[in-house]
Amino acid sequence: MTGRRIVHAITRLITGGAEENTILTCNHQARSGNPTYLIIGRSYDEATLATVDPAVNVIVVPSLVRNISPFNDFAALIRLVSLFRRLKPDVVHTHTSKAGIVGRIAALFVRGCAVVHTVHILPFLNVGRVELLVYLFVERLTARWTKLFIHVSEGMHRSCLEHGVGTKSNHVVIESGMDVARFRSVERPASWQAVIHGGVTIDDDEPLFILISGALERRKRAKEFLPVFKAVKEAVPEAHLLIAGDGPLGEEIDQTITELGLEASCHRLGFIDNLPEVIALTDVCVHAAHREGLPRVVVQYVMIGRPVVAAHLPGLERVVREGETGFMVPTESLDSMTDPLITLLRDPDLRKRLGDAGRAQDFSPWDAERMVVAIDGAYDRYLGP
Repeated sequence: MTGRRIVHAITRLITGGAEENTILTCNHQARSGNPTYLIIGRSYDEATLATVDPAVNVIVVPSLVRNISPFNDFAALIRLVSLFRRLKPDVVHTHTSKAGIVGRIAALFVRGCAVVHTVHILPFLNVGRVELLVYLFVERLTARWTKLFIHVSEGMHRSCLEHGVGTKSNHVVIESGMDVARFRSVERPASWQAVIHGGVTIDDDEPLFILISGALERRKRAKEFLPVFKAVKEAVPEAHLLIAGDGPLGEEIDQTITELGLEASCHRLGFIDNLPEVIALTDVCVHAAHREGLPRVVVQYVMIGRPVVAAHLPGLERVVREGETGFMVPTESLDSMTDPLITLLRDPDLRKRLGDAGRAQDFSPWDAERMVVAIDGAYDRYLGP
């Protein structure tokens, strides 16, 4: 696929699965000879931005913000319409909820461009009734001129169709790509000191590690998991919680850790560049988010051979098979994680059996090269050569 002028739009460019997926796609398309543009909002970090290929033209639109903001949203819409008219794209490809809505509405004002939207997350899942109705209305509306939906999981695909977003004829599932070989090749470190740095002190001679990884924001529920960990710690004194990632709730989480008296056993690692090694160090991995696509980090947990305890999300059963590779609990009941976590920490044979079963799965669908080639094929099939 060459020669298309493609404009991608995403609200933030931080360390995260949607962002890495988008960057991989942009880089591939630019290197393949397509004039490629990436529009981002004001929230970005330099390290993530540095992974964008110089061949990709990056444009920052400060009014493109994540939270609902009528003034900013209208300003972003006007700016995107102006940019699209100037750039004259053949394809407008949006990512994430806010950029997905504003970007697709802006594309209406540009003749001849095809609209593609990647569903990394569905905003109408696990929200209140008013939010559900509003989000569904907007998603159904913008779906009318969306030529192609790309879903990162079958669960997202199924939920869209069940809620009347799009039609069966314009949806495709393409798993979110990553460096599969990197995660498949990692081995358990000889000691925790080999991979955990930054002044972390652990007094136990043989600590047992639980890992929760992701941006520290509301939907990830790392803060809400802390009372669960406290109950686990009371049953398994050698348990320690590693929190990888950072974000707006960092200070709240630190405060909650102090209030719960967990300072000696909860360790905030911040953003890390050795996540595979940290996962390999871990005994059990946790995912507590209540709204997400198929989380890439859960795929990575299982790929490395670590049992997972997760709040149920649509499509998560693809890699977390109940009692075989991990355990899933009702989304609304994080307390239900306590018993399976205690069971796993107390039973090393069970941890190994579940971890080995997870590692034995076929993870080739998540290979980064396979993803970008599949997106090329979807463009050709649904948009024309």
